[in-house]
Amino acid sequence: MLFRPARHAIERVRYEPKRRLLTVATRAQLTPSMLRFTFTSPDLADFRSRAPDDHVKLFLPDPHGPGEVMRDYTPRAFDEAARF
Repeated sequence: MLFRPARHAIERVRYEPKRRLLTVATRAQLTPSMLRFTFTSPDLADFRSRAPDDHVKLFLPDPHGPGEVMRDYTPRAFDEAARF
């Protein structure tokens, strides 16, 4: 049996979930059914997005009653210096 070392090692990094208060800095209509939002906040000082499969959860007020609705989104880019 021939042993071949792995060329690439996949390392999963998990960060502790943290709620942050964000401000919408820009909103762009990309297509009739797709929007791009840019968020900013001092709360993003310790935010990290290291992989293309990262995701963030947004908690928004429920328009149909009390409580919140949750949506998952994938960050397209993150500027650590600018915090957006």
